[in-house]
Amino acid sequence: MPVVVYDNPTTTGFTFTDELHARIAELPNVAAIKIPPPPPGTAAERVGRLKALLPEGISVGISGDWMAAEALIGGCAGWYSVIGGVLPQVAQEIVDAAEGGRGADALRLSAALEPLWSLFRTFGSLRVAAAIAETLGLVQPPCLPLPLLGLDEAARAQVVEALRAIG
Repeated sequence: MPVVVYDNPTTTGFTFTDELHARIAELPNVAAIKIPPPPPGTAAERVGRLKALLPEGISVGISGDWMAAEALIGGCAGWYSVIGGVLPQVAQEIVDAAEGGRGADALRLSAALEPLWSLFRTFGSLRVAAAIAETLGLVQPPCLPLPLLGLDEAARAQVVEALRAIG
């Protein structure tokens, strides 16, 4: 079974070094490394530095939807998307632009989603995506399993406003 190593320092309190990623990538069945979003303007350097240490055939993917366009342009082979689960067409347009050599279009499409990205960074992508799915009627509320709690009414209103803003 292929294994994706998920570097999620916000949740775990632990940050992998590139050297540790490289050592782990030598283990059997490790297929990919999922990195957290780097600071804006640094994705290509971050991805390049990591890929230089990894064995051939190990892919690098990005989490943190707001950085996906830059990371795909900068060499990530994949995007572990949250927004793709609720707004798949929008996510696909970003991927198609990035993979098609239209980096400026990918960045523009992503920038248009900043009202959502801001909420992702503030409230967490899972809870915002759940609120989007509920708002759009894709699922019945409440859709998060206990003990996870959805957004409160004030935050839900911000989600609705963000959806209106992005059209």
